[in-house]
Amino acid sequence: MCVFQWSHFHIKSSIQLGVIFPIFQGYESLRHIAKLGGLNVPQSILDVVEPIKDNDEAVRAFGIDFATQMCRDILDSGVALGLHFYTLNREVASLSILKKVGLWHEEIFRPLPWKPTANASRFQEDVRPIFWASRPKSYVARTSEWEEFPNGRWGNSSAATFGDISEHHLFYLRSKFTKAQRLSMWGNQLFGEEDVWKVFHNFISGTPAENGVMVGFTQWRIISCSAL
Repeated sequence: MCVFQWSHFHIKSSIQLGVIFPIFQGYESLRHIAKLGGLNVPQSILDVVEPIKDNDEAVRAFGIDFATQMCRDILDSGVALGLHFYTLNREVASLSILKKVGLWHEEIFRPLPWKPTANASRFQEDVRPIFWASRPKSYVARTSEWEEFPNGRWGNSSAATFGDISEHHLFYLRSKFTKAQRLSMWGNQLFGEEDVWKVFHNFISGTPAENGVMVGFTQWRIISCSAL
């Protein structure tokens, strides 16, 4: 059952039961929410995401296109008069969806980012030096995408998106590998830091360990890595 079919059924059923208040749905990471909630992700979505899972921009582009079509279907069906988005501090995707759906309207309130002066000698000015201390909103706007993909292996750990590591969702996800399987991948005994290097190298390169077992899981990443 596709996401729209479920949403359409859920909304209509709620209306029939007398639910008159707005229905807000929030979606976090597709894979993590699916695992935490025991949901079945449609195979059609998995087939598209699997080849591009290591390309953040491609995954986001697919998500934007898919969500745009779903929003159009929901609005065209007449079961909902509006949409509610949880940006999760990632408003770029939500803005793109709203623009594609046609719900984003931009109006030019003033031609320049400052109030025009009444001084006749400066009335025609169209250039001013930038003082970031006096233009905090402009600074935020210009730097809003600097941490757009902080989930990379070399992301900035000081970014607010990371938060406290103890609150990270990975701490709530149990590994599908047993202790015996993890030991077979990582080794039964640690003799030095070189052993850690070998495990990391095998995981990144996709080569088997000395015992022939593929390293498909580490403490820092719960899915296989195919970056190299």
